[in-house]
Order: sequence, then structure tokens, then C-alpha cells
Amino acid sequence: MAFWRSLAAGAATAVCLAAQAQQQPFVCRTQEAGLGQPSVDNHDGVGHPVLDVASGAIVGYSRNCGIATRVRYFYLAGSRFNPFDPATGYTAAPPDLTTIQCNGAAVPFVVRVEVGTINRFVYTIAMLAPAAWNRKLVYWLGGGVGIGHHQGRPLWFKPGGLSGNERQLMVPMLAQGYAIASSSGNEAGVHYNMRLAGQTAMLTKARFVEAYGAPLFTIGLGGSGGAVQQYLFAQNHPGLLDGGFALQSYPDMITQTIPISDCPLLSQYFKDEVALDPASPWARWAHQVAIEGLNASDSAPCLDRRRRIDRVHQRLEDGDRHGAEPALQG
Repeated sequence: MAFWRSLAAGAATAVCLAAQAQQQPFVCRTQEAGLGQPSVDNHDGVGHPVLDVASGAIVGYSRNCGIATRVRYFYLAGSRFNPFDPATGYTAAPPDLTTIQCNGAAVPFVVRVEVGTINRFVYTIAMLAPAAWNRKLVYWLGGGVGIGHHQGRPLWFKPGGLSGNERQLMVPMLAQGYAIASSSGNEAGVHYNMRLAGQTAMLTKARFVEAYGAPLFTIGLGGSGGAVQQYLFAQNHPGLLDGGFALQSYPDMITQTIPISDCPLLSQYFKDEVALDPASPWARWAHQVAIEGLNASDSAPCLDRRRRIDRVHQRLEDGDRHGAEPALQG
């Protein structure tokens, strides 16, 4: 645990040094997540206004969007999770409560979720209850592209609860005893500051280790922007993740935005020029390369998607007939 305390201290120092550069305005969203208003941490007008419930008057401001750490429970009802009251739910179980086999006995599928705030974002730590942690941690990383200026909403506390894809992946992992940690600051659809995302993940994992002990290993799981985070965490924060599943991956946002913004405009220009003058130099791919900087050829056949798929299928069939691995070139 000393290792993670030192890492957390380093991340916290970096956060403090960058505090003056934190985004403002910054919208706290704990109330939208059903977690109440954030705590007042200043009366200087900096951050999100906090209101008196009765009068609606501003009683202070929240720069850090903090809430008190608390624990909530959810039970699996078929394919969905519903709120669960452990004080009564075990003795008078909901009729739609799902059970799983644990050590040879049928037990209720109940998930304990710790929720709190770290680095202005909302984190969650989920595992089966009563505790059946297998000492392995999955760090959930969300995709998308966001510009920040808001806290985001955490897993388990979004409208409608977990999405279908989230449930599909989380149910078997939780059933096997994995703990799942996440933070709204590790959802690229909330912000795309990868340095901030790395700090947030380090602090969130440090919280996990402090509260539950060091895991045997930590596996990253996420697609798109969640995949990019895994690449950069492995590069910038060795030891944060021991492995990962980078789904629907791409290297970085910079190399994505250049063709997304430039190419359609240039392609439309080339198309319009050729329509006006079929002899235009822009009718040749090789000439377009000089402007776009992307690879193209005037001589290679340009096959549409359907024809390429048909060729691949045909080569697979040929390979099966001859007992050889087909070549899938071109």
C-alpha cells in the first residue's frame, strides 16, 4: 500500500499545483445523479452555487463539487439493477431478485457501490455484497469526446441506471467476484484532458487500495476514448494498470480530428472542381495527395466495401477447401 500512497501523493501534488488552472465555470452534477447538492467550500463566488433548499437563496459556492462518501446498494432484477435496502431486503427479498451460486449456495445478487468525489469528479467502487471480492480489480474507462466544464455523472447513478452494454459486461464480472472502479473523470465524453484523466485514475485507485487493500492486478476496460486512456496510462503511469482491454481503439484525438475536419471540405472542393472541369488536375488522386497528405493511388483498383467482403469470403472458402490458411491481401 505504501507504493500507492506515494503515487497518490504525487498525483495529489500535481493536482494542487494545477489547481489555479482548473476549468471554470465548472458545473457540479451530483444533484442530477441523485446524490444531493455539493458541499460549500467557498464564499467567493467561485464554482457551482449551492442553494438553501427552503428559500432557494445561495448559501455558498462549491469549487470542488465535493460530496460526503456514502454507500448505496443495488440488486439484479433479471437484466436490470434496482435500488436495494440491506436493512430489509435480505429478510424480505424483492420478488424479482436474482440469485447466483457462491461457494455452492444460492445468494442474492446484491452489489455494494461506494460513491464519492475525487479530483472534482464522482467515483464509484462496486462489488458483490456481502463482500465476495476475488482480489482482482477492473478499472472502467468511458469513451466519447467532451470539452469539459462539467463533472459528468457516474456509473450506477445515471438516468435509467447502467446501459445495456454496461450491464452485459458488468454482471458476469461482478458474479465472478471482480471489483469495478470508475470515475466520471475517466469518461472521455466528459472531458479529453488525458493528464487530468491519469491523475484522477491514480487517485481513485489509491482510494480503492486504502479502503479495500491492494488488488492482485488491475485491468483496464474501455472502448474508443476509454481505449486511448489505457494506452496513455500505460505510457505515463506505469503500475496503474497491469493489463487492459482496449476496444474500438485509435491512437489519439489529434490524428483523428485533422482528417475529420479537413478531408470532407477538401474532398468537396475536389469534387466540385472536377464537376466544372473533368480535365481538372484534382481528378487524379496523386494530385490530391499533395494537398491532403494522405495515401492514395491512381492505379490501384478502388473496390467498394461489398466487393471487398465478397473477395475475403471467397478466399476463406478457398482456404477451407485446400486446408490452407488463405491470404487476405488487398
